[in-house]
Amino acid sequence: MVGIKARLTRPFRQGEAETLTGIVIEEALGLQGSRLPNLDLSGAVFKGPVDLRDTYFQGMAWFRGAVFEHSADFSAAKFASDARFDGAQFKGIVRFSEAQFDGVPCFDDAVFRDTAYFDRMICSGSLSFGRAQFDGSVTLRDTGCYGGLWAGRAVFSSATDMRGLRVYGRCQLPAVATLGQPMEVQQEA
Repeated sequence: MVGIKARLTRPFRQGEAETLTGIVIEEALGLQGSRLPNLDLSGAVFKGPVDLRDTYFQGMAWFRGAVFEHSADFSAAKFASDARFDGAQFKGIVRFSEAQFDGVPCFDDAVFRDTAYFDRMICSGSLSFGRAQFDGSVTLRDTGCYGGLWAGRAVFSSATDMRGLRVYGRCQLPAVATLGQPMEVQQEA
């Protein structure tokens, strides 16, 4: 695991990316508070818990199609560019509480099997959940989406807390209510 941690935390170099597509990481991955370079972890499988709290992603952060078999904690992480989680599978609790996205946070086609925390986030680009599937409860409480919110054809199968969600831009939500209750979002011009 030392080799993987060294690759994931090497110094940021403009125009270069650490490409670890399809890698299988068997152990818990703890990089709390680290500064990470451009990363492409598309298709990676994380067998143990992932702790990326307070981590600074200095460039691209691609987790397209990645599988998180346990919990994944990105609380208070900062993403300097686009964060791609499209098609990712989160089998345990996932936390993005207080995360900051300077680019687009994309969760299109992602699957969330347990509770998903997207509360108190700041999204400079459009937060995108197109066709995402949420099996557990979801919170977007007190999150600010300054580029809009896209959740067309997303499925929210459990409790969804959107109290205090602020959308400054275009907003697309599923037409179907969750648990028989209409979704409520305050949209400001």
